[in-house]
This record gives sequence, structure tokens and C-alpha cells, in this order.
Amino acid sequence: MTPLERPKRFADKATLTEQEALVYERDLAGRWADRFGDLEVTTTGELSDEWQENGTVVPGRRTSLIVDPADGKIPALTPEARTQADARAERLRDHPADDPEDRTMYERCLVGSSGPPMLPPVYNQNLQIVQTRDRVLIVTEMIHDARIVRMNAEHLPAAIRLWLGDSVGRWDGDTLVVDTTGFNGRSWIDTGSGHPQTDAGRVTERYTRRDVGHMDIEITIDDPKAYAKPWHANSYICAFVRVIQSRPDQGRVYVAGSSIVKS
Repeated sequence: MTPLERPKRFADKATLTEQEALVYERDLAGRWADRFGDLEVTTTGELSDEWQENGTVVPGRRTSLIVDPADGKIPALTPEARTQADARAERLRDHPADDPEDRTMYERCLVGSSGPPMLPPVYNQNLQIVQTRDRVLIVTEMIHDARIVRMNAEHLPAAIRLWLGDSVGRWDGDTLVVDTTGFNGRSWIDTGSGHPQTDAGRVTERYTRRDVGHMDIEITIDDPKAYAKPWHANSYICAFVRVIQSRPDQGRVYVAGSSIVKS
């Protein structure tokens, strides 16, 4: 349940004490206010326990998934991206529901949380990873996105632009490195909360299983059209792994992991 950016209430505090972490994990209303504001907390039914999947903060008790910049904040937007974000915010404020298209893609269940980058959703945090000889498939419970990572392949031609970009993977020892380019420039990094992803963006994710039940994800965002400089975040998955098929004639073992993202 650690947020992408450090909440204002933590200011320069990079990590929590054990007691502070326990209090934060129980502060459902406070976490929602940090992310969406007081109006959202007081006017919706989203705070019902039935809609929550509570976990713990990330290992080390960081106050944000972002580790660089050191303040836990996404770098400043470029002038072009700031103009785009301000126009979008104004449109949402003045015309919140004139048409379905006025709402975010996340609210309309068009693009979910499978990434890239893969970030934890508020709820519906299960995911499944299926590995074959030349593909890795990431299927998320939220919006049922199916993200295909093509292994040891070339990126698609620059003229082809996709909502989820074009993900190409390779192995660096025991770490799966996924490089994604080819975005269509119409999506947002954090499910529509105000941080754009342009057609110049590149997302690099490094997936490392520290043991059978835990996976670290290191994320680098480099989008010169949107952000003043690249930035980095570390996330974490608690996985329940099971082999669903193992055949000598099909190369790598098929593995499915039903995983709770420990945001």
C-alpha cells in the first residue's frame, strides 16, 4: 500500500518507523485522502471494506515507491506536458461527465494496471504471469489486461503505436529485463491521475525473484517529452506460484503466479 509518490504529510521523511507503518496501514481514510483528496473520501462509497485489499508497506518501510529523485516525487513536467495536464484537469473539472470520454481510461476500464510500468492498483490486485519459450504474459485482475512481452525480439516499427507500448524482454542472469517503447501518447502512467506518458517514453522494468514467494520490480521512466529527467521506482510482489504445465518439447516450464501486489 505504499504510494507511488511520497504523501505531503510525510514531507522529507523517506522511511517510517515500525509503529508509524502500522498506523499508516490502518489509516484507510488518510491514504485515500493522500491520493484523491478529501472530496473523494467524503462523497464515494469506495472506503467500504468490501472494496479494499489491504496489505503492508514495502520492505524497508519507504514512504514512496519512487526512490529517485530522493524526495519521492515525480520530476517536474516539461512545459508541453504541463500544458497538456492542465488542459485535461480543466476539462475534468468543468465537464466531469458530459460524455463517457470525459472520464479517465481507468474509470472506463480501458487500460488497467499491468503497465508498463506495472504499478499496484487500489484493489483487484491479483495477477498471473505465464512464461513460454518466447513470450511472457502478464494478466491482471484489474480490467483483465493481458500484456505480452516478446522475448529476445526487435521492437516493432516506429509507425506502430500501442496503448501499452511494445514490450521486449531479455534475461540478465536471473533478472527479467523488459524494455517498452512505442506508446501511443494517449495514456497516463498512474491510471489517469495526472502524469502523462508520451510517444517518446521508454519504460525499463527489472523483475527479480528473491525467492519462491517474493519478486522485486525496479522501474525506470525516461520520457523527455513529459519529464525534466528520468526517474526510478521500486515495487514488490508477494507471489503464490504454481507450475501449470511442464513439457520437455516446449522449452521453458509454464508458470502461473497468482500474486498480491504489496503496494
